Amino acid sequence: MKVQIYAIAFLAILSVAYAALECPQNEDETQDVTLLANPEDCTTFFTCSNGSPVLTQCPEGLGWNAEDRVCDWAVNVGCEIPEKVPPKEE
Repeated sequence: MKVQIYAIAFLAILSVAYAALECPQNEDETQDVTLLANPEDCTTFFTCSNGSPVLTQCPEGLGWNAEDRVCDWAVNVGCEIPEKVPPKEE
């Protein structure tokens, strides 16, 4: 029951974040995708396709570099990228 409540809360927060993000009208007909930084998480970005934002995850250890429009090393991104914590050995 508790998991369901957390899942519903997460989906509600996610839908608000998506609603606040608007994909711009693409005036350049040769480019059909727009890439936008995620203001909440620098390890993800939004790919806009047909006017709808799609959350995209950078590979592990990388963050979104809005200037170069690529997933890049933390030193080039300007935010903290969490390191993967190895599983505990039992």
